[in-house]
Amino acid sequence: MTAQDARLSRINNKTPGMTILSAAEEWLGSRSFDGEIRQMRQEDLPLIEWGCEYLRYRRVYREVFRNSLNGKSILWVAVTSTGEMVGQVFINVNPTHAYKLIPSQSMLLSSFRVKREYRGCGIGSSLLKTCERCASERKIGFLWLNCSKSNQNALTFYRNRGFEIFRSDPGDWQYIDHNGNIRREVDPAWSLCKRID
Repeated sequence: MTAQDARLSRINNKTPGMTILSAAEEWLGSRSFDGEIRQMRQEDLPLIEWGCEYLRYRRVYREVFRNSLNGKSILWVAVTSTGEMVGQVFINVNPTHAYKLIPSQSMLLSSFRVKREYRGCGIGSSLLKTCERCASERKIGFLWLNCSKSNQNALTFYRNRGFEIFRSDPGDWQYIDHNGNIRREVDPAWSLCKRID
């Protein structure tokens, strides 16, 4: 089935959890990404701050990168042919959690983002497929993530790709920012999960 056939099938069948694509979404879906999805390297650390937009997470990112060196996490980035970092996703392998619905053998996706001007080019889908492939290769059958309740576009993206909401998360966490200050952020989220066959 071609991508166009799949879109028409969704429109005609009105599959639960799927949305009818608008003309703008159809146009965006026809754009393609001229770059690569690859594992993050140490020299990418400044680039994932996206200028100053995510500078406050510098120490968090460095800790996540250190965890990738011992296999606790896997970091993927989308890079254009000119070397611009335009997307990323972090995978925490078998994270500690207390959710009965989530198996101990799971992967938690975090910091999943694509720069606004590159959305609709298939980058998010490619990053997600890469995560699913990582899970399959490791015989891990479960992915989960948190999606901000204020980000309806991301929620639709995940649900259209098989994720289901399993709980509400207060999204209340603390971290040490790039200046060494303790920061608290509150961003209520939906926790979503997907079984990987």
